Amino acid sequence: MTTGRVLACCILSVLTLGAVRLRPGNDVALLLPGDRTLVESVAAGDSALERSFQIDTAGVEHERVGQHVALVRSMPGDPHRLLLMWRIRSPQGEAVDSVVVRMPGLVPEFERLITPRISNTYRYHGGRVRAQLVHGDSAPVARDLRYPQPVFGFNELDAIVRSLPYGPGYKRIVPLFSEGDNDLEYDTLTVLERVPGTSRQPAVWKVRFADKVVVLEFAVEESSRRILSRTGRARATGQGGRTSYEYGS
Repeated sequence: MTTGRVLACCILSVLTLGAVRLRPGNDVALLLPGDRTLVESVAAGDSALERSFQIDTAGVEHERVGQHVALVRSMPGDPHRLLLMWRIRSPQGEAVDSVVVRMPGLVPEFERLITPRISNTYRYHGGRVRAQLVHGDSAPVARDLRYPQPVFGFNELDAIVRSLPYGPGYKRIVPLFSEGDNDLEYDTLTVLERVPGTSRQPAVWKVRFADKVVVLEFAVEESSRRILSRTGRARATGQGGRTSYEYGS
């Protein structure tokens, strides 16, 4: 599992071994940074505490395996840019990630990822990612990575899910740059259904994320576009997990 996937999908951090790189199919359109159909649902001041639990193959939920704090801040003097920040604590240690994105369309510009083992920075220029990689006490290594189209950072996944133009059957392939192992994935996002609200529960949209390693399902509150929960499983083992979201006022 990549460090990027650990941050975005920490419920599966102990279950998979590596990222899968896929080429996009011809029958599903790409969703790219800057797409004007993305809704501006992420705003400065957003904050969430995410608690993750492991679920075994029998469907039994076990003790918490991680805690994840997510924050959104405005960039001083620039109303068109946001700082997306994450801090995750798990048995593997603490990781911190911060991404500057340009609105509209969640266009990534700069990212810094720090874990117990690495301290990396990334500068995004459409389909080009300029990386400076530091592993432990080693000297920095510079990499200039180029792709055939603009890319999102993998750790933008929650923000992308919240920003989709919800409607049954909506499906896109998303090019996600995987921080940590520094390569590109082509993954699929599908809007599954709208679950009507009740007097006690809000209406939600179900959104599915999938690649050949994991499948995740997000429940997103319709009115606020806040993610309420995320469940997932590893295809190979059937093991999975659940993450709950608790939002600040």
